[in-house]
Order: sequence, then structure tokens, then C-alpha cells
Amino acid sequence: MYSLAYSNLSVIIANFFYSKPVADEATEKKYLSYLLEGLDLTKKQGDPLLIANMNLSLVVYFLRHKNYEEAKKHGINAFEVTQADTEKYYYQHYGGKWTEGLCLAYLGKTNEGFAIMNQIKAIAQKPRKDGMEKFFQLNNGLTLGNYFLEKKAYQNAVNEAKIAESALKSMKLSTFDYAVNKIFYEAYKNLDKPKEALEYFEKMRAYEEEEHHKEVMGQYLEWQLKYEDEKQKNQIQTLENQQLIQTKNFLLLAGILGLGVIAYVFWSNRKLKKKNQEIQEALLQGQTMERKRMASELHDNISNKILGVKMRVELLENENFTAKERTNFDATLGFIDEVYSDIRLVSHNLLPDELEKQGLKIAIENLIKKLNLIGKTHFEAQIQINHARFSPRLEYEIYSIILELVNNILKHAEAKNAMISIIEEEKHLKVLVVDNGKGFDNQAINFESLGLKNIHSRIESLRGEIKIESNEGTAVQIEIPV
Repeated sequence: MYSLAYSNLSVIIANFFYSKPVADEATEKKYLSYLLEGLDLTKKQGDPLLIANMNLSLVVYFLRHKNYEEAKKHGINAFEVTQADTEKYYYQHYGGKWTEGLCLAYLGKTNEGFAIMNQIKAIAQKPRKDGMEKFFQLNNGLTLGNYFLEKKAYQNAVNEAKIAESALKSMKLSTFDYAVNKIFYEAYKNLDKPKEALEYFEKMRAYEEEEHHKEVMGQYLEWQLKYEDEKQKNQIQTLENQQLIQTKNFLLLAGILGLGVIAYVFWSNRKLKKKNQEIQEALLQGQTMERKRMASELHDNISNKILGVKMRVELLENENFTAKERTNFDATLGFIDEVYSDIRLVSHNLLPDELEKQGLKIAIENLIKKLNLIGKTHFEAQIQINHARFSPRLEYEIYSIILELVNNILKHAEAKNAMISIIEEEKHLKVLVVDNGKGFDNQAINFESLGLKNIHSRIESLRGEIKIESNEGTAVQIEIPV
């Protein structure tokens, strides 16, 4: 546990040294002591990742102090300890090897050093799922940029800084802005490009001013808190008993008043919520009564009249019909039967008793049975609902939506098979209605022309979403929060 803490601390402080303009000597020494102690602990634990991280953090320290032999040694350590799994320890493994090449270049073995770094650069160009190659490009650009500054190869330094800057932007990471801007400033200044140098100098200065402001504000707040604390202690000590009693009484009264206000707001909200609920229930009750009336009217009145019409038409049958007259007569009877079946289906499903008494699942299952008796399209259902019942309004709206989609299939789709799926997830109800009918052009989807206006309005009222896909067959996907 302690070795992990030291490893994490080493990474944090390494980032600090990259981004901070100046670090005082005491901080540097404290940092080194943390790193050395952490390295000992990680070696005892034997975790390659932690050991490599500690070594790379020591690399940062020794590079800053221009101790290239020590930096190279710790880079090689990081490379070797991660040999067993170069994919898992990608950054640590190749970062250690990069350090070896960089230090060799600093130590005068330029060809050997750049041969290693060019090899690592090629590896860092290959995209990775974890995006670690971008961090590698940032690291390579920063370290080589500083190398070229020291060697007075200023245009090369600019080129490397651009690589680092590009990686920073793609990662949306501002931690290393100061380090990159400093390379640009130093290089452009020595290339005698005052405009560009000034641009990056101002960025550096803005960063330094921001850091200084944070430091000053931190000190100000610290002293202000100390002052307020002392002031409060002195006031408490000088208060007389009477003043204390008055203060307590005032606070008690304020507390009572505050509780009263909170209680009133809470009561008002509950009252308003109850009123809204009563309105919703009254509206639903009114709709229910109207639908029962309409269902009764269709079933008891209109359907009986249709049967009467059929009987009168049957009386007109004549054995002397011509072939054409017989065809027309039979077609008329068939049409009357179809209208009668449609009216019965609508009347039974305007508000089925099972929806009101037993819930959505039973109502849909019974609807499927009735639909399959018609024989036009074979329907199947897949229902996975955890709740025994939902709110009456939600059940009614979902049932009505499914009924309208079914009606569209029967009227327009010419489908042989269809499926209705209702699946309850954690916070949503997903409804899927699919058929293998003739479909239609997806570009032509129009809620007005396809008779889907009511469906869309119902889904909007439930704060749900609808998606329609059609090619060979049609799939309507609906998602409603519950």
C-alpha cells in the first residue's frame, strides 16, 4: 500500500516539475528523498509497474539536474523491469528505452542515442486504443525540445515543441502547457523571431501570474481565517451572560421561524402535488368513462346495425345471379363481415376490462389472442415486466399506442407475422413492434400522413422517444421512463 502511495506521489510531483517554472532547493531535496524511499519500498513489493514509475520519476529529477548518467541508469532499470509484458507496461517500457537514447545523446554518443530514439519515435506513431501514444509523443517532444535548446539547434527545438503541442491539444491536457511554451519562447527568441517569441512569453507570464495569484490568495485566505477565528474567540470571551441568552433566544426564534417557512413550503408543495394528482385521476376517470360509453355504443348499437344490414343483404341473394353479380354479392358480404369484425375489435379494446383489473401484461396477451382469431396477421408477444402494475395512465397510454400500431399493421402492412415486445429495464420501459410486411421509404416518414400523430403525441406526453425503421418490414422502437 505504501509503495503504491509513493508511486502515485512520484507521478504527481513529476508532473509538477514539468509544469512549474521554478522549484526551490528544499522542494527538490524533499522530492528526491520521496523517490529514493519509494523506490526501496516498490522493490520489496516487486510490482513491475510501481518500480518502473519510480525509476522514471527519478529520470525526471536527474535530467533537471543534468546528471545524465544517473538518469540513463534509471531509464534502463524501467526498461528492463517491464520486459515481461511490453504491452501492459507500454509507456514505462519504451519510456525507459527513450531515456537511454536521450542520455546517450547528452553524453556525446549522438548517433547511438538518436538511433534508439528514432526507433521509439516510430513505435509512438502507431495509434492505440488507450491513447497512450499521444502521451508518448508529448514526452518525446518535450525532452528532445529541451535537448535541442541546449545544443542551440533552435529550429529543431521548435519542430519538437510543435509535436508536443499537437499531442497536448488532442489530449486536452493543460498540465504541460508551461513546459511547451518555454521551449517555443527560447527557440524563437534565439531565432530572432520577436513576434513569435513575444506570443509564447506572454503565455508563460500569464501562467506565472496565475500561479502567483493562487499563492497570494491562498496566503490571504489563510490569514483572513486566522483573523476571523481570533476575532470570534475574543467576542465569545467578552460576551456577558445576558447577551448570550439574548443570542440564544434570537437563534431559537429564527430557527422556529425557519422551520415554519420550511414546513409551509413543504405543505404547499404536497398540497399542489395532491391537487395535480387529483386532476390527473379525474381526467383519466373521465376518459375511462367516455371510452366505456363508446365501447358500449359500438358493441350494442352499431355492431347490431351492421348485423342487420348483413341480414338484409343476404335476403337479396338470387339463384339467377350472373357470375359478375355473384362476385359483387359475395364481396359485399365479405366487406360487411370485415367491418363487423373491426368494430368488435375496436369496441373490445377501447378499454378492456383486463387492463383495468389485471394490468398491462394480461391485457396485451389477451389482445394477441383476439388478433390471431382474425387470421390476417399472426401476432406473437414477448413481455418481461418486473412491476405487477404501473400507474393507470401509463398502462392505458402504452396499451393505446400498441393498439394503434397494430391497427396500422392490419390496415397497411400486408404482413404475415408480427411481434410485440415489452421489456422493463432499470428506469425505462422498452416497447418494440415489428412486422414483416411491405414496409415503406424511411425518408417518407411523416407522423401526419402515416396516421402516427396520436402515437407521437402520447409518447411525448410520457416524455418518451420513438424510432421507426422500415425496409422489408417495419420496426417501431419506443422508450418510456418509468
